[in-house]
Amino acid sequence: METNNKVNKDLRFDSYPAPLEQVTAYARKYSQTAEVKGHHFTQLVVSLLLKWAQGLSWKTAYRVGTGIGSLLYKLRLRRDVAMTNMEIVYGMTKTPSEKERIYRESMLNLGRVVVNYLRLPYMGSEFWQNNWDWKNEKVLQDAYNRKKGVILVSGHIGMMDLSGGKLGMCGYPAGFVVSRSVIPSSISLPWTCVGP
Repeated sequence: METNNKVNKDLRFDSYPAPLEQVTAYARKYSQTAEVKGHHFTQLVVSLLLKWAQGLSWKTAYRVGTGIGSLLYKLRLRRDVAMTNMEIVYGMTKTPSEKERIYRESMLNLGRVVVNYLRLPYMGSEFWQNNWDWKNEKVLQDAYNRKKGVILVSGHIGMMDLSGGKLGMCGYPAGFVVSRSVIPSSISLPWTCVGP
């Protein structure tokens, strides 16, 4: 019991941003993971895809993702749903060619997200420190340091996983509210943790 209290005290955050090692330890202790049994062939395929994606440079991953997105566009993946939704949202304010361009761009982005979803959890802290800049980090830091909790709201726009990665890898532990059916049980994100 004494050890458990010591661990909890060691994982308490006194100020933000916290050291990455402390955020990582907190995430390991409090993140939920699921044990996946069976499906050995699927696990092998996913493992091979993860290894392959981790070996790609940022530019190559972007190109591969764009290629996957182009293929999805040519296969007309969920095009009817996308066009119906754009009709509801834009009505007559966008031409059919503009709606088609938006659909194409969304498929290209989806391809890029797929490739980077495999890569981002394994990028080191150097990647996050050197490649992404904060705007108004002081506002975030002050809000965290009030110790009342911080709610950040984000839509599914662009490479939203980058903001979550940057947040956690720079010393701001975060918990994400999602539907359990959305997150594959075989993926564990190192920056994801339940709030303090």
